[in-house]
Amino acid sequence: MRSFAVILSLFIISGSVEGRDITTLEEREMRCVRDESVAPSFIKREVIPIPRVTLGYELKDTINWVYMDSLFIHCVIPSGESVIFSFDTETDTIEFIEIVESLSDLVQNAIDHAPLWLRDDLVDNFRRLPSDYQDTYADIILNAPDAWVDEIAYQVAHVSPEILIDTSFNPELVTVNAHYLYKNDSLLSYADIIDYGLPGDDDYYSTVRYKALEDGDTVEYELSPEYYYMYIVHPELSDESPRMDSYVYNRFWRDYLFYEADSGYPVLSEKLQGVKILWDVADTAQVYSAGRDFDSTDCALDIIGNWASETVPELAMGNRPIQPNVIAHEHNGNCGEDQDVLQAAARAALVSAVATMDIAEDHVWCEFYYKGWHEYQIDRGHGVTHINDFRTSYDRDVTGSPGGKEVSSVWNWRSDGFGWTVTEKYSKSCSLQVYVYDCNGVPVDGARILVYGESSPWGGGHTTTGFTDANGRCDFSLGNRRDFYVHISSSIGDYPEGEDEIVQIISGSQDGAHYYKAFYLTGSIQLPKVRFISPSDSIYARKLNISISAPSLFEHGYARARRKTLDPAPFYHTYSDKKTPGSINFFVCDETNYSSYIAGDEVESPAIGDNITDESISFITPNSDKWYLVVSNEDMLTTTKSVDLSLVMYKNPELGIYEEEVAHRFNLEGVIPNPFIKSTAIKYEVPATSRIHVGIYDISGRLIKTLVEEPQQPGHYTVTWNGKDAVGRTVSSGIYFARLVTEGYEATRRMVFMK
Repeated sequence: MRSFAVILSLFIISGSVEGRDITTLEEREMRCVRDESVAPSFIKREVIPIPRVTLGYELKDTINWVYMDSLFIHCVIPSGESVIFSFDTETDTIEFIEIVESLSDLVQNAIDHAPLWLRDDLVDNFRRLPSDYQDTYADIILNAPDAWVDEIAYQVAHVSPEILIDTSFNPELVTVNAHYLYKNDSLLSYADIIDYGLPGDDDYYSTVRYKALEDGDTVEYELSPEYYYMYIVHPELSDESPRMDSYVYNRFWRDYLFYEADSGYPVLSEKLQGVKILWDVADTAQVYSAGRDFDSTDCALDIIGNWASETVPELAMGNRPIQPNVIAHEHNGNCGEDQDVLQAAARAALVSAVATMDIAEDHVWCEFYYKGWHEYQIDRGHGVTHINDFRTSYDRDVTGSPGGKEVSSVWNWRSDGFGWTVTEKYSKSCSLQVYVYDCNGVPVDGARILVYGESSPWGGGHTTTGFTDANGRCDFSLGNRRDFYVHISSSIGDYPEGEDEIVQIISGSQDGAHYYKAFYLTGSIQLPKVRFISPSDSIYARKLNISISAPSLFEHGYARARRKTLDPAPFYHTYSDKKTPGSINFFVCDETNYSSYIAGDEVESPAIGDNITDESISFITPNSDKWYLVVSNEDMLTTTKSVDLSLVMYKNPELGIYEEEVAHRFNLEGVIPNPFIKSTAIKYEVPATSRIHVGIYDISGRLIKTLVEEPQQPGHYTVTWNGKDAVGRTVSSGIYFARLVTEGYEATRRMVFMK
C-alpha cells in the first residue's frame, strides 16, 4: 500500500481558493493508516429500518369497553430524551409527565404567532438558545409587522443559535433583512413576493413569482416556499457570520449591494429597473462577454452577472475579505470573492442562489434555482458571465479537454451550513453510501464524515463533508478515476481512532458505480434496556388506545463560520435539517418496571414499538395501579423528533362500573372515513338531554371549527366536517381531533385529513 498524506482543515471556507488563506487553527497532517477499499457495485443498495410493534395482549372485541379519559398532545423531543405518560387505574385518568424542558410563555406566544409549519423548527432552535436570547428573539417575532412575521420567524428558526448569540450579530438584523426583502421587491418587475394568508392563519407563507421566457413566450413560475426562505430570505451565504456593524459600513448586504456603489461603479437597483424577465430559459450553456452594456431588455441573471463583474474587476490582492459589502467596496477578488458577491447580489435581487464548491480542485461558483438548480458564475478579473454552463468545473470529461481537471467532488453549501454533493452535474461520477454504527450495531446519527481525495496539480486533501442521518447513513456523489479516504468523528468515538488518521475506501473510482462501507465505532449509545415479556395475568382491566405518529425530525450537523478574514476566533455553528416523516420508539411498562427504567436498569414491557412512523394499537392491561407509556428518543445523539400522540383509556364494565352508569354514558362513537379527503362523519350518542359541544381541533389544541353548540335530546347523532375552518378556508393536510364535550364527559377521536 502506498503512503499518502493530506492536509485537514476541519471545515473549508467558501472563498478560500486561488491563493486565499484557507488555513485554520486546527490544521493538521492526515496519515493514511490502512486500505479498506470496497468493491464497486452497479446495483444501488437501500437499507431501510423496518418498523416493529410487539404486543403481549390480544384485544377482546367482545368486551363492551367504557370510555374513561383521553389526552392528545404534540411534542418535540430532543436527542437523548423521552416523554412519559401515566395511566392511573385507580383514578382512571391519563397524565402527561413533563420531562422535556418547557419554554416560557413569552416564547410560546411567539411560536404560536408563527405559521404552523415553522413551529417545531422554532421549538428546536429556541431550546438551544440561552433564556435571555430566547426572550429577545420572541419579542422580535411578536413585534414584527404582519407581512414580515414568517420571514423573521424563519430566520430565528434557521439561523444557528451560535450565530444568533454571537457578538458580531445584531438581533435586529433579522428585521432589517425582512424590510429590504419587501423594499427591493417593490422595485423589481421580473419578481414579486407573494404572501398567502395572514398571521393567525395556520398555513400562511410567502414565496416569489418570476416572469421568464420559455421558447419565446413569457411565463410565470412560482418558487417553492422552501427555496424562497432558505436561498433568498436566509441572511447567511456560506461561511461568513452575517453582520451590519461598522466593519461592513453599518449596512446589511441586502441593502448595501442593491443601493450603494462607489463612484464610477454601477448601482444594482438602477440597472435592474425595467428588467422584465428573470431568465431566457435555455438548455444549452449561455456565456455573456465581459464589458457589455447594461440593457433593460436583458434578463435579470445577465444584468446581475454583469454588475458583479463590473463591481469586482480586479484579481485578488491584500486582505481577501469574506463579507460581500467589503468585497464590493474593495473591487478585487478571485473566484471565492466573486462567488460571495454574485450570490449576495442575486439574493438581494430576489433570485434563489447557493454557493457551489469544488475545494479540492481549487474552484468555487454559484447555482441559481429555476425548476431545478443551474450553474451561475462570473470569471475572475472582469470576466464573462456563465449561465447554465456546467463546464465551469473544468472537469476533463465535461470539457472534453485532455488537460482538464479530475474533479473529486462538487457540493452545494446551504445557508445554514448543511452541504450536499452535486458532483454528477459537473463530472462523470460514482456514489458512496457510508453507514456508521456503535459497537453494538446501533445506527449512529450526527457522525461527521470527512472525505479526502488524492493529491493532484489542482489541489487535493479534504474534498467534502457530510453527517449521518437518523439511520446512521450519509450519501455522497464523487468524481471518477480518483482514490478516496475518510475520517469519521462522533461523540462516542472516531474511526480511525487517531485524529490525524484516515483510511482508504475507494481505489480508482468508476463512473456509474456505487460504493458501500459500514464503520463500527468503539463507543456505544446508551439505550433503555427494554425486554419484551408476555405477562401471565390475563385479567382484562383497562384498554389503552395509543396512536403515535412522528411527522418530522431535525437532523443536526455543524459548519465553521468567520466574522471576517483571518478571524482570530472562528467558531462552529449548528444547522438543523428537517426531514419528513420521522420515526420514534415507545414501550409500555408497569410501576415496578418504570422505576427500573428511571434507575437505568432492565425493563420488562408487554408492548414495544421500534422505529414507528404512524401506528395505532390497543393495549390491554391487567389489574395494576398504574401503567406508563415511554416515548423515547434516547437512541439519537443529535436528532430532534416531533411526535403526535392520541391516548384514550377505557375500563372493563365487568370490573365494577354499575350498569346504571354505563347506560347513562355519552359515547363519541367514531369518525368515518378516516383518513379522509373531502369529508368525514363524526358519530356520537347522547343518553340524556344535555348541552353538547362538538369541535375540531388541531394538533396544538387550537379550536379550528365548532360543529355543534346546542342542547340535544337523547339519541344517536352524525355531524359532517368538510376539512374547512370557521371562515371557510380549507385546512392543511395533517392530524386533527374531533372532541365531544358536555357536563361531566369529554372524548376525543384522532383523524387524518388529506387534500
